[in-house]
Amino acid sequence: MNFTIIISLLFFALLALGGERTIPLADSNDEALRELLVRWGRYAGAAYSEFEQWSTGCAACQASEDMRQTVLNATWSTSLPAFSRGFIGVSPLRREVIVSFRGTTHIMDVLTDSQMAQAPWPIPESRVHLGFLLAYMSARHTVQTALQRLLVSTAEDYDVVFVGHSLGAAQAVLAYVDFCMKDEGGCRRARLVTFGAPRVGNRRFAQLVNSLESASMSLRVVHGSDIVPQLPLPRGQYVHGDCEVWVKGEGEKDEGSELIVCNPSPEGGAEEDAACSGSTHMWQWSVQDHLEYPGIKIEVF
Repeated sequence: MNFTIIISLLFFALLALGGERTIPLADSNDEALRELLVRWGRYAGAAYSEFEQWSTGCAACQASEDMRQTVLNATWSTSLPAFSRGFIGVSPLRREVIVSFRGTTHIMDVLTDSQMAQAPWPIPESRVHLGFLLAYMSARHTVQTALQRLLVSTAEDYDVVFVGHSLGAAQAVLAYVDFCMKDEGGCRRARLVTFGAPRVGNRRFAQLVNSLESASMSLRVVHGSDIVPQLPLPRGQYVHGDCEVWVKGEGEKDEGSELIVCNPSPEGGAEEDAACSGSTHMWQWSVQDHLEYPGIKIEVF
């Protein structure tokens, strides 16, 4: 069995286990950036909970004043063509619409993750992981319908923030790109914040992500030696887009970790900063680092 297959199988096994709104992220000071990561991480983490009971039976949904004031607008839990689960919330306090996708905790998700073929999307030269695409497509109608309705009711006052952890992060990337490709005007107020995201598509797809108007306002958070952002392999077939923030230290805690804003790709490019999480060696890759992020702690995965 070759190295690529071994690492890919490890990927599947891992996934089976269970204020300021417009700070340019690369220019944020450490504390402002930390606050943003924790705030959006809590929304990504809430997707693992019983969020349908937002105000009555969901402790994770009440983790901050922001979240307590958030109004649940739409939810989904699908099985066909693939499993996807998540919610859309509206935060009047921050004037944000939050689209949150849940990560992997269900065997149906593993089937999604194991579909390694790539499909052309959203343009012919761009190719993405078929399993991730099927998962997003199962939620797409609900997400788009709710966003269209909300964008009319909130005019241009609210940002739209796409968040997710693990498989949810991959779906958040696809939803963000889809939103921007359908509504260039709306893309100016879109944000993408992912935690422990796997690579989603090929180099052309990564270039597309980096070329979107709001790309400078989006980031990909990686904790320590998290194994999932190193996958799928081979690396030449899959490439990360958007700017990485590498969290070194205690990923879930508000303090005690170092935030490194990595070098973004040059204009029109799609290069991962080899000095950030890409500098970790395969023998350092960690399951535990995948379970803890700012605002997120997955107890059973």
